[in-house]
Amino acid sequence: MQLFPVLGARVNFSTLEHHIPRASPAPAPIDAHVSSLQTVGQPLTRLRRAHTARLPSFASNTGAVLHQLSVALLRPLVRSPHLPFSLPAILLFLRKWASIKHDKGKNDVAKSRQRSLLTKDISLAVRLGGGPDPNMNPRLALTIANAKKNAVPKAAIEAAIARGQGLSVTGAALESVVLEAMLPPSVAAVIECQTDNKIRTLADLRILVKNAGGSVSPIGYMFEKKGRITLQKKEGVCADQALDAALEAGALDVVEDDEGRVVLFTEPADTKTTAETVAQALSVEIEDTNIIYDPNEDTKVAIDDSAAAGLGDFLERVQQLPGVQGVYLNWAKGAIDEELWADLQNKTVV
Repeated sequence: MQLFPVLGARVNFSTLEHHIPRASPAPAPIDAHVSSLQTVGQPLTRLRRAHTARLPSFASNTGAVLHQLSVALLRPLVRSPHLPFSLPAILLFLRKWASIKHDKGKNDVAKSRQRSLLTKDISLAVRLGGGPDPNMNPRLALTIANAKKNAVPKAAIEAAIARGQGLSVTGAALESVVLEAMLPPSVAAVIECQTDNKIRTLADLRILVKNAGGSVSPIGYMFEKKGRITLQKKEGVCADQALDAALEAGALDVVEDDEGRVVLFTEPADTKTTAETVAQALSVEIEDTNIIYDPNEDTKVAIDDSAAAGLGDFLERVQQLPGVQGVYLNWAKGAIDEELWADLQNKTVV
């Protein structure tokens, strides 16, 4: 028994040639450069002799299949201009490539998340700032300039502008799609999208839920649909000062977020009217308005580190789908640390 270095498996080369079906005429050796690979090991010599036999395309013989696989792995090596190779050099190259691939994957995920947030800001600027023309909409002009600085593609910017008008790039009207699912460990999720192809989007979401170990299930009763209005931060304006004006305008609740901004909650149908009334009464700008699914307190599920890893991976994959407007979960912080919890909340694209 000898160790075949390319496959990393033990092969009995003394019996391999007896199991390879022979036919004539025999093909030429795989390459003249095979001789320069003798430093890899003596099995290559036997492999070259074995190659003088003709092999069927899908041989049932184990030796024939092994031989075909060996030739397929060696063929790129023998055509390289940097021969001869040594096995340690090949392994070093593979380790380096694996490290580069891992780092590139992390950077790609971060760039995708940043672009998703920038395109969301563009759509919001179109909806709140006064139309799709940057010359007439200063807020849109600023967000487009910021997106270009961060290398957001022109096609993505145009799609975001159209989405802010409720249209696709082709001009077709966008439909709202909502998928309800249960994810491990018993975390209810509501995923909201805008798309011009409802069937395709639902199919993509169902696949992501299945791959995450979850299932599509009616869990809407665990959430309450609300309108959420976020006002821009202004000196002297806090939740207590905004309370009277907000209640008169029809708000259900007034709170402050972690950044000190005033946040109002209303009935979904009253969101736009309430936002404009309160903004005018307090002389502040509206930063964001949307419809959310707020989880009921008595249904929230505390998550641990293992659950956080699975949910984080699921949210990253959902972010890569076009048209995702928000992901709402009935989760609670549990025993995980603050940094991980903040990172998970940033991935919800709300």
